[in-house]
Amino acid sequence: MSNKQRVKIDIVLCGDVRVGKTSFVLRATGKKVSKKYIRTIGIDYGVYRCYTGGKNVTLNMWDMSGDSRYDLIAKSFFERAHCILFCFDFTRETTFQKIKQLVDKADEYNKNHKKCILGLKSDLVNNVNVKQVKEYAKTINASYYKLLLLMQMANLHTLALFKAIYQALQLL
Repeated sequence: MSNKQRVKIDIVLCGDVRVGKTSFVLRATGKKVSKKYIRTIGIDYGVYRCYTGGKNVTLNMWDMSGDSRYDLIAKSFFERAHCILFCFDFTRETTFQKIKQLVDKADEYNKNHKKCILGLKSDLVNNVNVKQVKEYAKTINASYYKLLLLMQMANLHTLALFKAIYQALQLL
């Protein structure tokens, strides 16, 4: 198989602690998710492979800790990212506010990345105004997606989300 049929995309997931980034990556990569919260120390890594548009696509996912003490390592991951998923938890409005800070930081290090806002747990108590999220996404030229916790648990929509990111990067 030639190199033209293989595509590698580096995706960084960032957001506040406990929004569901690690669970998303674990489910996307077919790994078991613990019901008990396990803190990410620094950064975790996962790989998702799919075939789309006649190409073998490898999505390297860098799951950054939401803990501010690890902000110093963010620069190197933001710099090389093709796409950054700014993740928030629909049950906690403060997590949406945090992504605004993260967008500014990511733009400081990499002006060429594709931005996506990913709302998680949207089927639980909704404390975030969806209209406000969509308006913010528009102002920063980002795509917006939301995943239901139950759909995320069943790993539904993950492939569709990654294909949308892939297409948004205009690699098809």
